[in-house]
Amino acid sequence: FDPELIAFNHRFNKFTAFPDFLDLIEYAFPHTNKPFKVWVTDRSGKKRYEKEWLNFQNYSNHEEYLKKLAQVNFGVSTHANYVMWSMSILDLFSLGKPVLLPSKTPVFHEMVYESYPYFYSSKEEFSEKFKMLLNREDIDERKKIKEWVETHFLWEHFADKLLAGVDENFIFSD
Repeated sequence: FDPELIAFNHRFNKFTAFPDFLDLIEYAFPHTNKPFKVWVTDRSGKKRYEKEWLNFQNYSNHEEYLKKLAQVNFGVSTHANYVMWSMSILDLFSLGKPVLLPSKTPVFHEMVYESYPYFYSSKEEFSEKFKMLLNREDIDERKKIKEWVETHFLWEHFADKLLAGVDENFIFSD
């Protein structure tokens, strides 16, 4: 059978904490019972990493990128300070994919519902949640993620709120 596909949905370099990601995966690896591959979605980092479970592949076409992203089991984020990760995470969330997130990053807490279960604060916690996600023991939670994104982050909802504010605060004249 094919290995599970996990997304590191960003560039691999120091400011996206890719070295921390490698450490976490190496720690979790002996505790897993399923084969997996990690897809790094942006190969623009300068350093080259050679691991049998790493797959670097860029897609120039957004449709192809989303098609491949829909095939992943879950995503992992390790960054602590670089807030541009939010778009990469929303791409995964919009497809109902959970993302393991560092609990020390405040911006992530603003992006998810209060009981979001995939924050980690230690290697041990990361390893435990990584294994659970690898085994797909969370089908109901995946539905909840997709519903959360659909009700909080889709353009239609933002547009309605924006337009309501415009109607209330501006007077249009002919």
